[in-house]
This record gives sequence, C-alpha cells and structure tokens, in this order.
Amino acid sequence: MKKLLLALAGTGILAAGIAVAAPGTGHAWGGRGAGGPLAHFCGEGSDARLAGMLAYAETRLGITDEQQAAWDAFEQQVTTSTGPMDRLCEQIGTAEQPTTLPERMARFEQVAEAGLAQLREIRPAVETLYAELTPEQQKIADEMMRRGRGGPHHR
Repeated sequence: MKKLLLALAGTGILAAGIAVAAPGTGHAWGGRGAGGPLAHFCGEGSDARLAGMLAYAETRLGITDEQQAAWDAFEQQVTTSTGPMDRLCEQIGTAEQPTTLPERMARFEQVAEAGLAQLREIRPAVETLYAELTPEQQKIADEMMRRGRGGPHHR
C-alpha cells in the first residue's frame, strides 16, 4: 500500500510524472507540520521544489527550440494547476498526522482527490508535450515516470 500511496502522490500531484524524479519518504499522510509526504507539497519551499523539478525535467529531456512552446504550455499548466493541493494544504494546516486507520484512509482520500483533480488539469498539456518529443526524449520521460512511481531503484 505504501508504494501505491507514493505512486499516486508522485503521479497526480507533480507534473503527471515528467517533473517527478524524486521519491517520497514513505511516511503516513500527515499535515504540513507532520513531516509526511504532504509536507513535501504543503511545506515551506514547495514552490521552489516544483520549479527545480521542472528545470531538471526540461534539462534532462533536452527540450529544443522547436519544442519550447509545448514545454512552456506544459510548465504553465503545471504551475497553475496546484489549486486543489493548495486548498487541501490550507484546509489541513498544521494538523497532526492521522493516527487511526479510518483517519489515515480519510486523509489519503483527500490527497488522492486533490491529486486526481490536478492530474486531470495537467494531462492534456502532458499529452501535447509528449507528442512533440522525439522517441529518445519519450524514453527519457517514460523512465522519469517509472522512477518517480517506485520504479527499478525502489525494489
């Protein structure tokens, strides 16, 4: 179940896998002050982490001048699609980590719903960008997605 949580978090919350290159921590879904993966998205520096991940992805993919417009549209969509998670972060605030199974499931449901809402906003831009990538770049993007979702180095 821990891998499923990390997969959904990485996929839905940050750039539908292209910008996701770093694994989560494996802690329970906590509030901003709880130190869990939600703190990664709600905590101080989350905007800087997202910008860094996008910069890494752009460099790693080797976006060309011809692909720049599709990349810029993707990056814009990613950075403006954080509303669902931002609202969840504000709602949860500095709440303590859930301690019971039902509380954890309820928190996970909130995170999954926010992630899914963001994923739905991002996906069209991901599909447009992916279509602009060369086969070699697509392989890199696919590998970045696998690594961000508990791929080979997590086994």
